[in-house]
Amino acid sequence: RRVLFRSRHASWPVQVTTHGGLDLHPALSPQSDAVAYVSDRTGAFEIYVRSLGGTATETPLTSDGGQNVQPVWSPDSRFIAYHSYRSGGIWIIPARGGVPKQLVREGSNPAWSPDGRRIAFQTDEHADVTPTAWGAQSGSTIWTISADGRDLRQMTRSGSPIGGHAAPAWSSDGRYLAFTVFEGGSSNG
Repeated sequence: RRVLFRSRHASWPVQVTTHGGLDLHPALSPQSDAVAYVSDRTGAFEIYVRSLGGTATETPLTSDGGQNVQPVWSPDSRFIAYHSYRSGGIWIIPARGGVPKQLVREGSNPAWSPDGRRIAFQTDEHADVTPTAWGAQSGSTIWTISADGRDLRQMTRSGSPIGGHAAPAWSSDGRYLAFTVFEGGSSNG
């Protein structure tokens, strides 16, 4: 797989990555000037940021072998939140490089609130990249934490609704969180 980008000025897709391995989880910056993505070029999934401007520079953000996936930009483009499959939990790192900081020990699928103050996540550390993957195991719930790593809050309860709660997404005004439910039956949604 490759990461492709369709510019609002171009009438055709433009290839952004050229690695011969697996590049996935593209996340466009809020200003549409860069893309964060995951690549296995070092033998482990790491996060890279590539400028979409004329210079098209690429910066590896992580290099710890942590199987780092699911990059998500903060609304001000200053930080990227992600899940580390090997180390566990939700981490943030400055979007142009710096030292990563672990916010919670357990969780995946981070989602920034529109004001950038909070990050929602699911407790199941699901990082399967296959198209047939499930969203979360039963018992997974949705939580939020402030971007500075304080004020952890549980948003959903296990069993209400039945199934694993996954993939949180904020409403544009930050008042609501939507999420998916996976319970292995016909009532997934």
